[in-house]
Amino acid sequence: MKNYAVIRTDKMFGTDNRTGLYSVKYFDSTDKAAELENGCVVKLGALIDKTVKTGSTTSTVTSREIYKATDVKADTKLTEVVIVAAPEVEYDERIRDLDDYINKADVAARAYTLSVGCMFGLTEQGFTAKPAKGNIIELAAGNKLKPVASATSGSTTVGVVDAVEKVGRYTYYVVRVTG
Repeated sequence: MKNYAVIRTDKMFGTDNRTGLYSVKYFDSTDKAAELENGCVVKLGALIDKTVKTGSTTSTVTSREIYKATDVKADTKLTEVVIVAAPEVEYDERIRDLDDYINKADVAARAYTLSVGCMFGLTEQGFTAKPAKGNIIELAAGNKLKPVASATSGSTTVGVVDAVEKVGRYTYYVVRVTG
C-alpha cells in the first residue's frame, strides 16, 4: 500500500468552531481535479460552479459550500491557506491503515484554517524534508510544508515544531501555528 501523510488535528480552530472548517476540492497545476493527501496545505479559492440540468434547461449554479483548492506558493498569505484533514473513511476493506488513505479526485475533503495558536501533528510525508523539534515550518511551492532551521526571506511562516511524538507506528511532528 501507499505511505501517505497522516494528520492529527490536536488543537485546531475548526474542531470546536465550525467557521474554521471548509469543504474543498483540489485542482492541480493543469486545473484538473486530482487526489490529495491529508496534511497537505492548499490555497483556498472561490466557491465552485457546477452545471445543473433540469429537463431541457442547463444552468450554472455556484456551490454553497465547496471551495476550489490549488497549490500554494511560498509567499501565499497564511489567511488564504487551509490544511486538508478529512476523516479517513474508506470503503475498500483492503485499506486498513491511516497512511493508506488519500482524498479522491473530484470529491470534497475537509480542511482547517491555520489560525495562530492552533496545533496539529503531521507525519514526515507531509513535509518536504524530515523536520526536527524547533524547526520553523514554512510554505513551499506545491502543497507540502517546508521545515527550515531559520526563517527564509520571501516564504510565509506557518509555525514551529514544538514536539516530536511517537504514537504507535506513527511519528508526529507537532506544529504550533505562529503565523
